Amino acid sequence: MRFTFLFVCLIIAVVIQTALRAIGINFPLLPILIFYAAYVYGPLFGFGLVLPAAFLLDFNGGWSHPWSIIGFLLAAAFAIFWLYRIESDSLIFLAVPGFLLPVIGDLPQNIIAGDFSFSGILESCADALANGILGAVTFPFWIIVLDFFSKKLGLCTYGEAKERVKKEKI
Repeated sequence: MRFTFLFVCLIIAVVIQTALRAIGINFPLLPILIFYAAYVYGPLFGFGLVLPAAFLLDFNGGWSHPWSIIGFLLAAAFAIFWLYRIESDSLIFLAVPGFLLPVIGDLPQNIIAGDFSFSGILESCADALANGILGAVTFPFWIIVLDFFSKKLGLCTYGEAKERVKKEKI
């Protein structure tokens, strides 16, 4: 059931992100989904989403190489770090990964696509900052939405993942 849920979420996120890019909005939803999958369902599911997400997004966007793999791997690794190292259950504290995920998930591919030119790097950093601020505001909303559907399907949720890790440490 987890695989089906994540596959459907992956397709929806790719369609939304591709549609947003087509109208000029470059908000990365896939790093958020990869973070959620790695955090809630474990590294296997998080890292397992990286390749299909990168291929679907980049090839639908017209890129010849899946440069998104770099940022998506960083997002999955950040989720594992966040799960095992950060001790906070506050919904407001979710603004931190909400800010960092668009930056680490999208900045590497934008810099590579900009051919490492000064103006390309500057534009990519400005885009990452704007997406980070938007991500900090919307990330708790995305967690609530994904948890809602996970709960309805009888799957593990974001809060239960932290409890599971705490029980493993004891």
